[in-house]
Order: sequence, then C-alpha cells, then structure tokens
Amino acid sequence: MTEISIIEVPAMNVLGTRKTGSYTLIPELLLKVFSYARKKKLNVTGPPFFICHEISPEAVREANEKGTAVIEVAWPVAGPVKGTREIPVYVLPGGRMAHANPQRAVRNL
Repeated sequence: MTEISIIEVPAMNVLGTRKTGSYTLIPELLLKVFSYARKKKLNVTGPPFFICHEISPEAVREANEKGTAVIEVAWPVAGPVKGTREIPVYVLPGGRMAHANPQRAVRNL
C-alpha cells in the first residue's frame, strides 16, 4: 500500500499534457511528455505530477468507467523551455496537494 500525505507545493514551471479517457492513459502520457523533454534536452527538475480534475471518489470512478476522466500529467522543468500545442509549458499553481509515496509503503501489522 502506498503512503498518502498532504504536502505544500510551490508554483513551478511544468511541461505537460491533458487528455480525456480512462486513468489507464497515465503511463502513456507520462512517457510521451518525458520523451519530448529528453528529445529537446530539457532540464527536468523533479518527479512527475498527475492532476486529478474530478472532485470526489465517486466522480473519479464514474469518469474512469465512462472514459470521460480529464487526465493531466506534468513534469517540472527549469530554464528556457519551449513546448508545443500538444505538450505546452505552463505554471502549475502552488498549494496543498496529495502526495503518494510508494517508497514508504504502509505496512499492515
């Protein structure tokens, strides 16, 4: 099981993309954005983000089942960065966010 915590994240420049579908698209979209960053020799400065646009567990479940989930992934980047229409560069606003840490798994005793 993955440890989930709430953390404060500063605003940052990210390279990302968004698509409508099911959450199974997340790995594909992460690879697409990261491949673009590597091809353009961009300075990726941290781990990727997945932004969930649905606002409740029920909405997440329903959107995933219907294939209407808004899936957004982003990698933080530094320096002069140029994106594309499909993979834009933008500022991800800071604030409180959920953080999943699979490296600090919670053990059931």
